[in-house]
Amino acid sequence: MIGGGQLYAEAIGRADRLYITHVDATPPGDTRFPEIDPAAWRAVSREAIPAGEKDSAATEFVVYERI
Repeated sequence: MIGGGQLYAEAIGRADRLYITHVDATPPGDTRFPEIDPAAWRAVSREAIPAGEKDSAATEFVVYERI
């Protein structure tokens, strides 16, 4: 799902699994994905991806499942 902050907030309550790319950066702007509550979600896999030659930030791809 791609959308704005409001769309994310409405949809996260219906999801059983999240595929999230965490970016090690703080870009300007006001749209954010809702906080992933560790009491409701557990990471089942994660892959660290270092910043490449043309990247400005490292990323981490994480799959979460609802507890």
